[in-house]
Amino acid sequence: LIELLNALLEGEIDEPIEDVQSRDKEHNEGSNENRTTIFDLHCVDTKKRKFIIEVQIAPQENIVNRAIYYASQTVVSQGERGRGYSYSLDPVITVMFMEFSVFDEQNKYLRKAMLREKDGARISQTLNFVFVELPKFRKKLEELETDLDKCLYALCHIKELRKMPSKYTGSSFELLFRT
Repeated sequence: LIELLNALLEGEIDEPIEDVQSRDKEHNEGSNENRTTIFDLHCVDTKKRKFIIEVQIAPQENIVNRAIYYASQTVVSQGERGRGYSYSLDPVITVMFMEFSVFDEQNKYLRKAMLREKDGARISQTLNFVFVELPKFRKKLEELETDLDKCLYALCHIKELRKMPSKYTGSSFELLFRT
């Protein structure tokens, strides 16, 4: 998981993730009107960055808004009641793996977003989003070059693989295939 997150977030976070701890997947803070949200995986790293990892198999309308909603709940839950709150917020990184296509561009399987100016300059690190459209990842085993390639290939093909491909020998992915 750490290797996958670091590969997905390369260039987007200042320091690599060294360790993550699982957090309660059920989130129901906020007003009584808010519904309970259950994340697929919710964790925090040693830098207090919070990670929401979701895997959506069936197509869902408004999946981008769902990601924004989940991230916003996590940001709001950091607030403290009372005077003098400093609004010092830990980053929230939402990763959505989708087994369907959402965006029109056919060859782009990975999208990274955060609050930026029109020229691309970062305004805040508090909200970060990664959308992975798995059907658009079409690399073949012999074309895999990066750790991200290997991660995404494994996610796309894990159901059909009967043994670990030799390309993964000696890598941290051996545990994934053994499991």
